[in-house]
This record gives sequence, C-alpha cells and structure tokens, in this order.
Amino acid sequence: MNKRANKKAFFICVLIGLMYVSVALKLPDRFTIGRASELRNDAPTGLSISIPKQVPANAPAPTNLHKAEPAIEPSYFIAIPIVCFAIREGLIEKEGLVFIKQEAQGGAYCKKPLDILREKDEEGLKSMAKIIGKKQLISFFKKEGVALREELDSQDVVLGRGYAIEKNVILSMYNRNVPEDCNPLFPYRVQTTEIRRAGDRFEFRHVPDALRAHPGNDHNEWVMPSLVNLPIKTALEKVAIHTSKIKIHGSGVVVEQQPKAFEKMKGEAECVIHGRSYKQ
Repeated sequence: MNKRANKKAFFICVLIGLMYVSVALKLPDRFTIGRASELRNDAPTGLSISIPKQVPANAPAPTNLHKAEPAIEPSYFIAIPIVCFAIREGLIEKEGLVFIKQEAQGGAYCKKPLDILREKDEEGLKSMAKIIGKKQLISFFKKEGVALREELDSQDVVLGRGYAIEKNVILSMYNRNVPEDCNPLFPYRVQTTEIRRAGDRFEFRHVPDALRAHPGNDHNEWVMPSLVNLPIKTALEKVAIHTSKIKIHGSGVVVEQQPKAFEKMKGEAECVIHGRSYKQ
C-alpha cells in the first residue's frame, strides 16, 4: 500500500512541476485555442504573404539603375593625366624641353611636354615614357585603382595600347590629376571622341564629323635668330621661345640651321639645327 501511495504521490509531484515550468515559459499563451465565429469578418492576425505586382514585359526599365561604363583602349587620352602626374612629382619639367631621338631617321628634336600632348607626338610620348619609367607608372595606376599587366612596357602604357580601362576611371584620373593650367589642351580629340572640361569636371563627348578637322589659328610672326657657332643648348633656348618644333642633328656647336638667320617665320614653324662635336 505504501508503494502505491508513493508512486501516486510521485506522479502528482511531476505533474505539478510540469505545470510550474509551463507557466514560467508562458506556454499556455502560445497554445491558446479560440473558437472563431463563422459570422465574424475580422481580418486574420496570423501569417500574411505579400505577392509582388507583376511588371509587364514591355515596361521601361527604372531610370535610377547604375549603368556600367564600357571599357576602352585609352589611346592618347591616358597620356594627359600621366604627364600631369609626372610634372607634379618633378619627373618632368612643364616648361622644359624633352629631347626626342628619332630611331628610324637617326635625327633628334625637342618639344615641351604640353606641345607633345597637344600634337599627339608619338615619338615624344615614348621619350616621356622612358623619363617617367615603369616603376612610377605602376605606382600611378595603383593609386588610381588600376592594375597593369607585367608584360606591358612603359611606352605602351603611355600610348594607351594593349589594355583597357573603364571610361569613368579615365575621367576620374583627369579630375584628380589635370590642373586648370592645362585647359588649352581641351577639348582633346582622338578620332570620333573627345574629352572636354565641363565646369570643374571632365566628360567624354562624341565628335561630329564636321568638327574633327579644324585649321590652326596660330599666326604669330617672329624672326629666326642666328644660331651658327652657338652651343646646341644655347641655340635651343633661343628658338624654343618661338616654336616647339625643333629638330637636332649632331652635337656640340651649331654649324648649320634651317631656316636661315633673320628669316621671317610664322606660328609653330619647324626649325632644324645641325651641330658638330667640339672635338672636331
């Protein structure tokens, strides 16, 4: 009899314990069952599912979606921010003359950096690429968030050949590196496209066929100085104040010049200086 009583008391205690646990965990609130009247029109308070509205197939796309800019081979466009970076870092002098050696013809000439950019002088850009160097070019592109392939040489990088960059990245390079004193370069045109300054920003524009070819308007007159018997460096300084189109053959002192001394010149006329070594 005692065993049966003890067993019954045990189960009663367990039942009471379970009731206390359920109250502590608020289980009755979670399992409350109520009778719903068939006549009530109350909206359900349980799970609700929202079905998106279908969009017709011919509906226009939203206008606020970001449209990815196409990647292009940058060509001569990339040279301007690179040269501006080199000038800022002191690698190239803005008003200095870049010595340009013509490998094929065996001659040489000198031009200012901005004139090389304006005229898209490929030999001049190659010479500036050598001055800047591959290490500095990699550093510049890394700061701009662009990784260059190892096999690209410095000349291909400055000429914008053999790799592609998104248009918005090129414009970002212009906005960060090209100062206002380079404004005479713009609009800068390459084939059917140009970059121009619009306020404090740069932008790409398509060039209509009628505007691609435009005549030069430099008609400033000047007199060719006498250069014979002057050192090449001194002769360069005398001519460079009038024109940037200077070709040099030989070295040492000047023995011949074209055009001749005191001849009247106009605009960016081409000058050729022939020199010989001091040892001769």
